[in-house]
Amino acid sequence: MNVVIESFRRDHREAEALLRALEGECDLFRQAERPDYELIGEIIAHFRSFLDEYYHPKEEMLFNLTRTQTGLCDSMIDRIADERAASASSLEALRDALGEILNEQRVLRQTFDDAARGFIQHERRRIEIEEQRLFPELLSVLGPAAWAELAAGLRDQRELPRRRGLEERLRARSLWISREALADQAERTRPAS
Repeated sequence: MNVVIESFRRDHREAEALLRALEGECDLFRQAERPDYELIGEIIAHFRSFLDEYYHPKEEMLFNLTRTQTGLCDSMIDRIADERAASASSLEALRDALGEILNEQRVLRQTFDDAARGFIQHERRRIEIEEQRLFPELLSVLGPAAWAELAAGLRDQRELPRRRGLEERLRARSLWISREALADQAERTRPAS
């Protein structure tokens, strides 16, 4: 297995778990129940850090190497960039809507739901493009030297002073969110006594 691609796939699996947790909280909100707003806030904060500080720089390294080595995937990379931009916009709208809710401002359920669903949809679409189209294409066109260069670049990037420990902090937050989401779900499904 290619260690670089496996690293991206591990990130995708973790992101999907958090997207499911967000989706579950949004389902509650849509059903006029009270979701765990703290959990939603943590998911938003996690994705902002994860995407801006960790995943997108890693993705950019992959894109830059792809462009210089192949030039074959430009339209795919452009589509991923479009999904990234739409995802970021939806995430900011969701953050703003949550802030208004927490400040006891009126927010239409539809506004909150649209922002959340938009973010989830764009993130899943980006992951799908990478998993089903970009990675297979790259595995077929990049040689061992290119993959070794990318692996070294990712290793070097992880060692930058501002990034040291970032991956571990993000993984710890992701685990906390997943545990909280499970605990919330268990609490909600527990029969009333």
